[in-house]
Amino acid sequence: MTEKEAPDAPFDAALEGIRQGRIEAALDALVADLDRLRRGSSPEAWNRVVERARAHPVSERILRDPFVQRCFAKPRGYAADGIALDYILRARDSGKAGPAERLHRRIVEGTTGRALRFRVSTTWYALPRKRLSLSWKAMNIYLLLLTGDRSFISIKPTLV
Repeated sequence: MTEKEAPDAPFDAALEGIRQGRIEAALDALVADLDRLRRGSSPEAWNRVVERARAHPVSERILRDPFVQRCFAKPRGYAADGIALDYILRARDSGKAGPAERLHRRIVEGTTGRALRFRVSTTWYALPRKRLSLSWKAMNIYLLLLTGDRSFISIKPTLV
């Protein structure tokens, strides 16, 4: 599918899928369609796709999710602030029920969530094997943010 062949087809299909309760399949298909469009588009054409996506009713549905809304609004000036990351790293509930919760789960457990959790775990497991340039106070704060477990505050440095 190209931008010229069906400009709103991926968005229409995703919206219809969400309305029918096929949330996971609808989001997976939308991501795959947008990936194909992005790979085959010039930067200018891709910008037009983004503009259409933002104007399409499916965007309003997806923006109801608290994680997506937080990343889109950038209240602290950047998308990946601590509250947004908590939705992925601490598996927060959306506070909604039914289809809205399924949409939220699919978003935070999807590609973005898996990639972020992989990066955090890779960083965490790599730290003890290398000489740390972080102060231990910074490391304890990192562990607290990562796990929410205050017991790490008592960890004393041991370089491996």
